Amino acid sequence: MRKSFFPMDNLPTYRASEVGSCLRALVAQHLNYEPKPFTAAQELILEEGKEHENLVIAKLERQGIPVTERQKELSYPTVLYILRGHIDGIIIHNSIPCILEIKALGRFTWETFRREGLAAFPGYAYQASVYSHLAGWPLLGGWPLLLKVKNRDTGQIIDLYLHSPPISFSDIIDKLNSAELSARDGELPAITCDDKERRRCRFSYLCTPTMPEPKQVDKSLIEAAELWREGKGLEKEAEEKIELAKAVFLQYCQLEKMDRVAVSGLSVSYGGMRHRTYLDEAMIKKLVPAEIWEQAQRPGKEYHLLTIRELSERG
Repeated sequence: MRKSFFPMDNLPTYRASEVGSCLRALVAQHLNYEPKPFTAAQELILEEGKEHENLVIAKLERQGIPVTERQKELSYPTVLYILRGHIDGIIIHNSIPCILEIKALGRFTWETFRREGLAAFPGYAYQASVYSHLAGWPLLGGWPLLLKVKNRDTGQIIDLYLHSPPISFSDIIDKLNSAELSARDGELPAITCDDKERRRCRFSYLCTPTMPEPKQVDKSLIEAAELWREGKGLEKEAEEKIELAKAVFLQYCQLEKMDRVAVSGLSVSYGGMRHRTYLDEAMIKKLVPAEIWEQAQRPGKEYHLLTIRELSERG
């Protein structure tokens, strides 16, 4: 348990990049729980992130847009802790000074950002809001911020200009106050994150539910678990390779204006942009009487509902 009082020169620090974590993960980090180590692939991505940041800034400067105050530290002290972060830089955008924040994502994650924006990346929303508020402090309202999100695979960049912080400063401070008070009590808050957030969290082992195991584990079950794990790895690799190949075929057909091409024993057909349609069951249920809905249903093929997922390892 941490001490209930900290001298002003020894206050705990909360960083802008971690504020978007769930409350439980924030407290776990400040109670000195050990996060899961980065994989080799994650380490490489982190290292390359700095290179992508430099490339984006170099491109801006070639376009005549100087980037100043690179990695400038911003901080906000309270009686409980210090909120701190480092911005990527300051630029002039539409004749107004604004904060520059750069992210680099793989093609699938980048596509998610393109479709859903900050709604799918709450960590980015919190981080951008912290920078905006701290740059404007002690004035209220915050600085504008330009978020540039680069596709590591294609080089495409999404520009998201935020006129004002997406999250209020009071909400940020309230969250950090709750985290710090829980940390001082030495207690982890209740689990509030969903499965998607938990899969990305380095403290997910603290939130993994206890699963019953057979009293005597049959060797065939162990072999099946390893077979499933191997298959999932091959499945992901296969999906990535297929998607990459499809992107090349699509680009070729569009550029060459061809609707069919044969290559290396494959036949590739392109039918243009299409839109999938589906029936809205909820709306249909509202529009038709219940007896008609029952009559319209047809029994499908029987199947066993079996869910298999990887449990997070402790430590």
